[in-house]
Amino acid sequence: MIVPPDRTASATIGATRDRVPSTTHTIMHSELFHLFQSCVLDLRRFLFKRVQCEDTAADLCQDTYLRLARLKSSAHVHNLRGFIFQIADNLAIDHLRSRTRFQQQYGGPPSDELAASAPLPDREFAAKQELAILETAIAELPPKCRRAFLLHRVRQLSYEEIAIQLDIAQSTVEKHISKALAHCRHRLNQRGR
Repeated sequence: MIVPPDRTASATIGATRDRVPSTTHTIMHSELFHLFQSCVLDLRRFLFKRVQCEDTAADLCQDTYLRLARLKSSAHVHNLRGFIFQIADNLAIDHLRSRTRFQQQYGGPPSDELAASAPLPDREFAAKQELAILETAIAELPPKCRRAFLLHRVRQLSYEEIAIQLDIAQSTVEKHISKALAHCRHRLNQRGR
């Protein structure tokens, strides 16, 4: 059977209405039914934006219709169009929550790295070795260079503040810190890092 283009939405809705139990079908209000028919395309677009899937949007649109068909009375609703969209939005939220729970449940167990709150023993050992290398490298620096580096990295002073405190030019502070970083990098690379 060929359905005229202007009746496509109503044909889809009519097919759903046939599946609604007869007790709720007799309760259906014609005003609500006609309003749903008039906004079904907008409703599908709205749902598609929420769930990013046309098939799911179509299913949720049908579920919205079924919820409306089960209403005993729409007299307490002042904005019927808003009410329809609110039902659809609630269904979309429920769908998204369900999908998230499914992904969390069946997405696989968390990796050991995510589950562990403490660092793995090999990583802790490597970090301690790296710290020892850095301490040695810093101790090897000339005194003013070491002091400028520590003021910058440990006390987090700016180059200008370090220059004032050490009574040297700011460009000299930059050179000291650059030299210290290069020396530390060199020592780490020497040890296989």
